[in-house]
Amino acid sequence: MRVTASNRRWRDLSPADASALAARIGEDLLASPEFAVFGADEPRRFAARTLIASAQRLLAALVGWMPHYAFDPVAVELAFGLGPNPALPALRLTLADGNSLSLRGRIDRVDLHRDPLTGETLAVVVDYKSSPKKLEPNKVAAGLQLQLLAYLNVLRAGAPSECGMRNAECEMPSQRKRNAPSPQAAALPSTAAPSPPPQTPDARPYPPFPIPHSPFPPLVPAGVFYIPLHGASAATGARAEILAEDEATRRTTYQHAGRFDFAQRPALDDRANAQPSGQFRYTLNKGGELSKRPGDALATAEFTDLLTQVEANLRRLGEAIFAGEVTVAPVRLSASDNACARCDYRPICRFDPWTQPYRSLPKPAARTPTTAANPLSSDA
Repeated sequence: MRVTASNRRWRDLSPADASALAARIGEDLLASPEFAVFGADEPRRFAARTLIASAQRLLAALVGWMPHYAFDPVAVELAFGLGPNPALPALRLTLADGNSLSLRGRIDRVDLHRDPLTGETLAVVVDYKSSPKKLEPNKVAAGLQLQLLAYLNVLRAGAPSECGMRNAECEMPSQRKRNAPSPQAAALPSTAAPSPPPQTPDARPYPPFPIPHSPFPPLVPAGVFYIPLHGASAATGARAEILAEDEATRRTTYQHAGRFDFAQRPALDDRANAQPSGQFRYTLNKGGELSKRPGDALATAEFTDLLTQVEANLRRLGEAIFAGEVTVAPVRLSASDNACARCDYRPICRFDPWTQPYRSLPKPAARTPTTAANPLSSDA
């Protein structure tokens, strides 16, 4: 791609360079026959300019965080269990009744990092959304939010013995920078994502570290995150406040939301002088412990238990499917937030909220403070 053709990685670019590159890619795509519809009239041209500007802001934010983020993108639209030759196998779960449940799909983006001290290969999953989204503890516990966390289980269970990606070839250290992968397909909106280049011996997928052609331990889950493609809007008092915002403040509109293993914080958010990067949601108290304030960081045991819980919920749902359970039991979180409001099948199920009770979800348990691996001297 364009960055790798110049023998650079995405982290070698400045936010301004990344923004300019996104603009050039967008303009080139608009000139192609595939996207000619965007030039049909002024409203469509305006929509195209809006999409390009959104991609510029997103890419600038992602590149701006890379000095503190040790992970590198290694795959986009990673298929598992799909097609004749998927990158990863389907996630196959054996059920108590002897049946099995196989999950297939695509992961928006996978980032990897090789820990130089432990030799472990850490994995992060990124899922792009058109609007802000977050994981809600009660929904996760009840099995209503499984997709994002299940992706990490796919990597943990399906990671092959070479390079962390089946069908992906390893390469020698001299090839690292020359063949660096481009995340531009992940950074641009899906309507403007370019097709991947043809694979040649000198342009092949790889993890961002050299690994010999021999088995290595499975990928270690480090985190899962939603990223809003268009940023998260925030209330403000006046136009002057918006114009006065600096780049770091604007970058926080792309703050990642999800869950991560707090023990991997040095690789995820290596913040100089204890200054927050704003990429992730968490705070530390003066003792260097994870604050009780709402956030996305979990102790290693909690994070592992969460992935185990997701797999248990998948098995429970699979067993219910094979058992023929089709009970209509919609959930209501509040007066304005209930499953029926977003359901297209009410005329079929005939659920009547006046005579039938909604299902409620228990509140999540309180979190226990976690000691930081690298204590900070003040709140962050």
